[in-house]
Order: sequence, then C-alpha cells, then structure tokens
Amino acid sequence: MRPAATSEKWHDLIRAQRDRLQTATEGLSWIEAPDQHEEARIIALIMRQALDEPDTTLQLVTPDRQLARQVKAELSRWAIEVDDSAGEPLIHTPAGAFIALLIEAAAAGFAPRPLMSLLDHPFMLCGLARNELAAAARLLEISVLRGRLEQPDLERLVADARMLREDVPPHSHAFVKNMSDGDWQRVANLTVRLHELLGDLAALFATPGNGALGELVSTHIKTAEALTADLENGLSALWTGDAGEALSTTLGAISEHAGNCPALSAREYADFITKQL
Repeated sequence: MRPAATSEKWHDLIRAQRDRLQTATEGLSWIEAPDQHEEARIIALIMRQALDEPDTTLQLVTPDRQLARQVKAELSRWAIEVDDSAGEPLIHTPAGAFIALLIEAAAAGFAPRPLMSLLDHPFMLCGLARNELAAAARLLEISVLRGRLEQPDLERLVADARMLREDVPPHSHAFVKNMSDGDWQRVANLTVRLHELLGDLAALFATPGNGALGELVSTHIKTAEALTADLENGLSALWTGDAGEALSTTLGAISEHAGNCPALSAREYADFITKQL
C-alpha cells in the first residue's frame, strides 16, 4: 500500500497495467447477495450448472466454514455429494457425538434423559449386539426410567430394576405389567452392565474437588471404548474412518499435554472436552 500522499499514483499503475489486469481477472464474476443463505444458494446453483458438463470437477475455496456447510447442504438437495476437505466439527460426527453424549450424561449423573440419549447412539453396545441392546434399552426406559422424578445413581438403578421385577406397582403401564421374566432379566442385566462399565466415570463426578486432566481424559476414553467394543473382535467403532482418526488425534494430543494443564473438576472437564470437539 502506498502512503496517503502518493495514493493517486494507483491510477497511473492501473492505466499502465490495464492489459495485464484484464488478463488476470478474465473469467471472474462479481455477484452481490443480500445475505449468506442466498450467497450459498447462488454458489450451489453455479456449481450444479457446471457439473452438468461431462467429466467436470470443481472446487469451492472459502475460509468461511459456515458458508461451506450451507453450500454443501444446498448441493445435497440435488443429491450432489461434496468431499469437504476442511472436514466438519468432530461433535457433528458419530464418534465425536458419542464422546460428547457420554461426558454430558456423566455430568448429569446419568439421569434418565441423557442416559437414554447415550443408549440410543448407534455406537453404544455394552457388550451386546446392537439390536439386543436397543431392545433392552426400550424395556429399561419403559419399566424403570419413564416418569421418574428423582435422579438415581447407577447402583440405585440396579436395585430399582430388581425391586420392580419383584413387585410391579399397580399404577404401572400395561406394557410393564405384561413384561415376561425374560424381559425383566434383560433389564436387570443391562443395569448391571451399565453399573460396571460406567462406574469409574461416574465416580469421578461423584468425587468433590479437582483431578488431573490426564486421569479424567483417560477414564473418559477407557469408558467410551468399553461401551462401544464390538462383541466379536472387541474393537471400538470410535476410531474408524477419517472422523475416528481425527478424534483419536485430538484426544491423544490432549492426553499428551495434560501434564501442563491445571487440575479440573469433573464438570469443568466436561465443558472443556466438549469445546475441543
């Protein structure tokens, strides 16, 4: 940039370089949009028209992630899939969402609603086949969790499932009254599994005071892996694919540098880790 006193010389430069500037801007278009939503629609329409030509590839280059996501959404209306090289927030991927749901449920004391959100996630297995877990989770929700006002801890959940099996309250839903011994056994088995698999993470949130970040993230990861381990090979789906690799890298970096971070309460850790996703 020139000093203000010589800024008029820009006009001389433009006149002297007119041909070169015209060549440099050839093929460029200037479109003004009233808002970002309309801007995304215009860009998507231009890209769609360009793709009508055979063997055409094109790129959208923008530092605006919100605009990129809006353009991607607009293109999806025409069944055009976009390879977004900048990726998307980890929390919007199945693996990242599971990590966030797990720590949010722990922060809420595994209250019924966040616990059911965790059980509904497709990565959640608890050592069972996914269809078996889904069926057991539905039974648990209807028989034990639905309409519950108090917030039970995991140990209380096990005891309540056993108590309700032995003495179903008269005001219970007809479905609950008609549950078979096998149904109640599935509920009991699930509560025991949840108590075993979530116990270490729940204990961190039940302990007052601050803890080392390394211990918090390690317990978080170990619990997540145990909950998502495949029944046949014991491997977790959390680390598969590009999103899984990115999640592993992010959590690995946090673990690596945890010693340089101050101690956190479990609830502070929940806020911290969610923001990293």
